[in-house]
Amino acid sequence: MLTFNSNIAESLCAKIFEFLTENQLDKYHIVAQSYDGASVMSGKFNGVQSKVKNKFLYAIYTHCMAHRMNFVVIDMCTILKETRIVFNTIESLYKHFSHLTKNKTLVTMQRKLGIKISKINSLSDTRWSCRWKNCESVINNYEAIIAVLQEEIDNQLDRNVNEAIGILSIMQKGSFVVFLFVLQHVLCSINILSNKFQDKAATLGEAANLINSVILSFENARSTMGFSDLWLDIKPFVIKMMLN
Repeated sequence: MLTFNSNIAESLCAKIFEFLTENQLDKYHIVAQSYDGASVMSGKFNGVQSKVKNKFLYAIYTHCMAHRMNFVVIDMCTILKETRIVFNTIESLYKHFSHLTKNKTLVTMQRKLGIKISKINSLSDTRWSCRWKNCESVINNYEAIIAVLQEEIDNQLDRNVNEAIGILSIMQKGSFVVFLFVLQHVLCSINILSNKFQDKAATLGEAANLINSVILSFENARSTMGFSDLWLDIKPFVIKMMLN
């Protein structure tokens, strides 16, 4: 982890001023600045934001909106019981299939079922898209994962078979599948918004329009009709897995 160093902040600040001068922007009044929460950037006494503000008095510092939104997502995934169950299970899947032999068996099963080979990654608080990608990966590989876990349990060759039993029992619950689809839907929209926030060519107007669109989509999804649309994806999925 990077420790705070005023010399680093000074160097970064010098680069910012150099860029402003080269692009003839230093003569304008800078009224805002935004970075992540690292102390070297956000420190109120010796951080970059304070040094910029010494020169541009009205350059108000705002924590990076993409970073702040990610904090909200992390809190949501931690606080809500239903999301904790889903992501704790996904983390267990990651650990379970991180073993070389188990991962090889999963890949073999993916090929057998004609599923695009993909893996489940560790959850990270800094890789913002990992939760959405993992939800999508579990949905796409659900059949293969269930088959491999069931084989482990039937063969009883691994002393850690209880781990497979525990994961399988959770994944086969209807509530797990429903929340998995709901989270994939919600996090997909948030990921689109996060990418827009990080787009160097993005404008404030475009971001505002997208924010409003995402909020509206969430409001619609909370309605009976909105969930009915999502249910049209969930129901055939569950039926297919039950028949298999």
